[in-house]
Amino acid sequence: MRISLLAIATFALVICALPVCVAYARDNQAQDKPMSAPTKITELRVIDYNLWHGLNPTSLTRFGEFETAEVREKRLQGFLQYARRIDPHVIFLQEVNPVHSLSQRIADELGMTRVYQVGNSGLKIGSVGLPTNLFSGLAILAKPELGLKDLGGRKISGGFGITSRWFSFQTHEFRYSHAARITVNGRPVLLLNTHLHHGPEVTREVREVLDRLVNENKITHQRREEVVATINHASARRMDELKATLTLATDADLDSAPTLFAGDFNASPDAPELMWLKTVQHFHSSTDEVEDDESTWMYTWDYQRNPNTHTIDEFVPVNTFEPVIQEPIHATQIGESRRLDYIFVRNAEGFLTRAESGLFANEPYEGVLPSDHFGLFAVFAVGE
Repeated sequence: MRISLLAIATFALVICALPVCVAYARDNQAQDKPMSAPTKITELRVIDYNLWHGLNPTSLTRFGEFETAEVREKRLQGFLQYARRIDPHVIFLQEVNPVHSLSQRIADELGMTRVYQVGNSGLKIGSVGLPTNLFSGLAILAKPELGLKDLGGRKISGGFGITSRWFSFQTHEFRYSHAARITVNGRPVLLLNTHLHHGPEVTREVREVLDRLVNENKITHQRREEVVATINHASARRMDELKATLTLATDADLDSAPTLFAGDFNASPDAPELMWLKTVQHFHSSTDEVEDDESTWMYTWDYQRNPNTHTIDEFVPVNTFEPVIQEPIHATQIGESRRLDYIFVRNAEGFLTRAESGLFANEPYEGVLPSDHFGLFAVFAVGE
């Protein structure tokens, strides 16, 4: 009997992947344990944080690393210390690497449960494959008494391929969002976690740079319009990613449920995609930023105060223009302080009322800031 090489390869892949699939099933099953006896709470404390994987995509086999393992561990300890001070009920995390083991370690350290979604991992069976040090993703953590339930993730952009706990086929950047549910005083609350595309946006500063280059005859007006169109494509991609994320609420039949939507949105408060989220989808930010007044923005990307942001100077950019354009745009998008991270709330009037909010982990721990982003925290008073 003739057996094709493809059949042999497929059989081998299934055999190799089977133990990983079993392990993943057990891993997720742990999140479905019966929750503790419900305790009525009067406030809900929430953290959103980009942990920063500290990687640079400079090689197909192993990504470049901006720091030593010792520094990375110190950053993690800093995050844990700041988190313990707030004692959060819910944590949204991005750039958790490796997401399956690191999210579990954080949950164990903080006495929480967790669910997660692999976002970027390359070519893998389980965690084995290339790049060897990339297995990054999103994680949502919650106190056990809230009965955290995984509702699944969704690839919101990136084209052909898939990333998951047991198998990944990925040759370029993907973006995922992830959904979970908790129960607060007997009422379901939807949790959405995301990390949107990191392409630049056409800010006022970018337009001024391009106009100056045109006036100085360094680029043509046509080239200016081409650059604007390229950058606007990143904004349009984020808009599509937001729309895809909100289908997770529809799929879970929780469109009208109180919702916390947090993450690294890679966009300013006045960006078109975030204005759509606020004005059309009726999400409210946990902080008081005013779109037309940058003095009210709470900067989570702070190039002046956070030296970790300077590593981005060496990062492989998502869009590359000729140096005369690339250098000033890079300076306005990276070298200036910006607001990129948010905690949004919807459908929660009279139930989750913001009592306090602010920056999280925005001071050094033992001389090291825990991430290249500052995080956010919010405290909501819980009503009936």
